[in-house]
Amino acid sequence: MKWDLSEEKYPQIEIDSNHVEGLSAWLEKIIELAPNYKGDWNVLIADLWPNVEMNRLIGHVQMNDVALGYDTGFRVCAYLRNGGIVGEAGDDTELIKNWLESSVKEKSTAQALKLISTEKRFEIRLSWQGYSDIEEAEKIAY
Repeated sequence: MKWDLSEEKYPQIEIDSNHVEGLSAWLEKIIELAPNYKGDWNVLIADLWPNVEMNRLIGHVQMNDVALGYDTGFRVCAYLRNGGIVGEAGDDTELIKNWLESSVKEKSTAQALKLISTEKRFEIRLSWQGYSDIEEAEKIAY
């Protein structure tokens, strides 16, 4: 895992192995930045973009009645390779969903989610290439 924190509002992490651990760190970074979001929010978006042999997850928070892709002022990107990812050649949605569901159960991530959810009720949703209707995005159990 390698973080690129050179752009304050657009941190990026490369995950080539230990995908659950990497996505836990990614979720924790989104949670860390969420209080800086200008406005109310009730959904954490994980938007999946397949790209050649990898996937990019774009994470941010927003209201659930706003179309995906709305500029929230920050994005946290995860670049996922290996671990069975096929990228543009197939559909990695189930694989990513399983990793995310495992990530939210990791001890430090579960604690961070619990802490922020005492202040704010929200859902985590996995979307695919910026669905315009957030209800089409899959809810991640946590």
